[in-house]
Amino acid sequence: MQKFEFSSGTIVGEHHIGTDRLFKGQRNQDAFNLMSREEWFPSSENFETINVGVVCDGMGSGARTEFGAEFAAKILPSSIIDALIPDGSSFEDSLNRDFESYLRNLVRLMIPPMKVCNSRNQTQEFQDYFFFTILGFVIAEETLKIFAAGDGIYYINGERRELGPFPGNAPPFFSYRLLEGFNKYDHRIRVIEEIPISDVDNFLIASDGFSDYEKVADICLMSNGEVVPSVERLYSDDSIVGHPEGVQRTLRLVQRQQERRTECGVMQRIGRYLEDDTTIISARRTEQ
Repeated sequence: MQKFEFSSGTIVGEHHIGTDRLFKGQRNQDAFNLMSREEWFPSSENFETINVGVVCDGMGSGARTEFGAEFAAKILPSSIIDALIPDGSSFEDSLNRDFESYLRNLVRLMIPPMKVCNSRNQTQEFQDYFFFTILGFVIAEETLKIFAAGDGIYYINGERRELGPFPGNAPPFFSYRLLEGFNKYDHRIRVIEEIPISDVDNFLIASDGFSDYEKVADICLMSNGEVVPSVERLYSDDSIVGHPEGVQRTLRLVQRQQERRTECGVMQRIGRYLEDDTTIISARRTEQ
């Protein structure tokens, strides 16, 4: 069986901790989760370790969309693993049905039923809490699946893919499924890649804020004086992907407040590199 090691991390963007009065002081609106679980598969008549990772990104203009992103990141891995167990439905159908049920029950607890919601007339509470994107992976039955509902960036064996941007900068948020007047099929979690795991040496998934990292990688200096690691190093370098906290340490060094000395000899603060919240899960194969 193929085995992988994982590293992950998240960091708040300059927009949320900087001087912009609209966003200053906001929390990180990204969330992520990694899970491994042993499951019995009737098809192979054997137990198998399933690895799941998800990255969720709350809509920037929502007042508390980090709440919805955190909820999704916590609940989705279990829904994904459950959807792999045969029940007569496809993986996609089971996953969308189960996660929608979890989300609908949470919304009912938080928002009065009459407010959710007449045709396309969204309540402010719903928009503030439950608009988030989803990008994730699952390794099971010798296959890597990449799935998504919304935007994000991912790499497989060094090849970059990007989801979005979408028309009107409006990703197909999964939570639209709970509102009247929206086609559920257009707002579902979809499997967008399915690859034999024997063909995968490394991969990475990230929120759309990762595009800020890509712009400074291998060019700019971090707070320790070293160059920002290339994207390739995030999924190949022993000091990063070889340690569960390697990506998190890297993001902290990249995003730490920088200073430079002016011609007058005065130390001047300069902006952080990552404007948007940035979340990364990287992985590489360790053995056959």
